[in-house]
Amino acid sequence: MSKYELLTLVLFGGLILLSVIERLWPYRPRPRRGRWANVVLGVSNRAVTRVALPVGLGVFAMQWHAGLLHMVSLPMWAKIAVGVLVLDLVMYGLHNLFHRVHFFWRFHRVHHSDVALDASTAFRFHPGQGLIMLGAMALAVMAFGLPMLSVFVFAILHELVLLTTHTNLGPPLWLDRIVRVVFVSPRMHWIHHSAVAPRELDHNFGICFSWWDRLFGTYRARSTAGDDFPFGIEDQPHEASRLLQLLLLPVRWQIPVRRRGDN
Repeated sequence: MSKYELLTLVLFGGLILLSVIERLWPYRPRPRRGRWANVVLGVSNRAVTRVALPVGLGVFAMQWHAGLLHMVSLPMWAKIAVGVLVLDLVMYGLHNLFHRVHFFWRFHRVHHSDVALDASTAFRFHPGQGLIMLGAMALAVMAFGLPMLSVFVFAILHELVLLTTHTNLGPPLWLDRIVRVVFVSPRMHWIHHSAVAPRELDHNFGICFSWWDRLFGTYRARSTAGDDFPFGIEDQPHEASRLLQLLLLPVRWQIPVRRRGDN
């Protein structure tokens, strides 16, 4: 089994497992539509990014022999750890930009337009966003000379955290507090999908690790509405739930440019 096949198995296997658990013990009322569109969008996203970068980031990293880590003498485990941290920090910064720069936000709002989070929301990303993120990660691999294993380890960790933070399950508060000491927890990420004003979705940008938000001042521990708050985008005109709607959302749905001070 190749690394890419293992990564796909983790993602889709996790989706199936969490979907079954969500059906048995949903934290919020289960959404009635739009779930298959999320999954199909995720499949199309992966197909587009694989066509755009057919060799994959891992193989690219294996063939690239320049960058900062090639200039220092470190054991492989340390290079892998540094690579995972670098990639997560790059993704944190890019996630922040997806909220601040209107051109990027046009793609990212496809993910935030989901008004009922569950495991399928982890697939709800526009292919355009996927291409931008892969490009940024490729630049990080080039600049730092990241080893292939760091890319693979980060990808596995990313998929696992992505699935668990979007699931429609309510972990106990004590467990959530322990998890978010290191990792992004479900309740922490739910706030990022909040439609409550002031704009709570401009907080908790962390992808895997929670400490970036604390370090850069974007951390929010609780929503102003407690745990009972709506998901989605504040003042969004409608819920996009069909595949064609989601694909065309970046060009059809006109949302005003966010002004400074809206945070």
